Amino acid sequence: MAKPYQSVNQQINILTSRGMKFKDLPKAKQVLNHKNYYNLINGYKKLILDSSATIEQYLPNLYFEEIVEVSSFDRNLRALFLKYILYIEDELRRHIAHEFAKNHGSDTWDDVNSYESSTSRTLAHVNNLITKLNRINSRVNQDSHDDMLQHFSSRGDKTPIWALVNDFEFGTSKSFYFNMKSLEKDTIARDYYSLNFAQLKTFLGISKLVVCHCIQICISKPYQLLLVLHLSMAKMIYLQWL
Repeated sequence: MAKPYQSVNQQINILTSRGMKFKDLPKAKQVLNHKNYYNLINGYKKLILDSSATIEQYLPNLYFEEIVEVSSFDRNLRALFLKYILYIEDELRRHIAHEFAKNHGSDTWDDVNSYESSTSRTLAHVNNLITKLNRINSRVNQDSHDDMLQHFSSRGDKTPIWALVNDFEFGTSKSFYFNMKSLEKDTIARDYYSLNFAQLKTFLGISKLVVCHCIQICISKPYQLLLVLHLSMAKMIYLQWL
């Protein structure tokens, strides 16, 4: 059954009945006129409900203005978080392209010998990666409006790795890095991140989960990023002590 429409005054009455307080009631009404009640209040429900109460009640001495401040902080945090997610992705793409081209040239990304393929297991991973790279290359050649990429395509040349990586998703960059030769993986971990390979592998594994989860939260539930960051950040902080 759909919930009935509630006016701003009715929303205020609901919040008051559940124990919420107001420092400036007229201003609170203005806020509710401009903000989505569901996102502002229900988005933080798990944080503000009194778990010891037998009926739905907010925490003691909870002020509406505090929720507004948390909402503003959350909005700024989302913008900052997404900024550095993109930065991390771009950095990883740049590093793997540089090291790969330095050691193998820019157009040998479809050669199994350019990767760690000494066992049947690693060879299978490499073949899966190359299949994915060929799909990306085909898409880039078909869809790109970049004059340089069209130049390579018109000559029948493969897209160089330094251009191909621009279409890598985070998971593809991670897979490419894991399939590189051991010395190259160690170099990237040491020279660019001041880590060893095992540490960077752990970081990238956690980062992928954090990136996917937080992007999903930022897009579909933008007022709930704070609810997922505490565990993610705890894992990140733990890595600093490895």
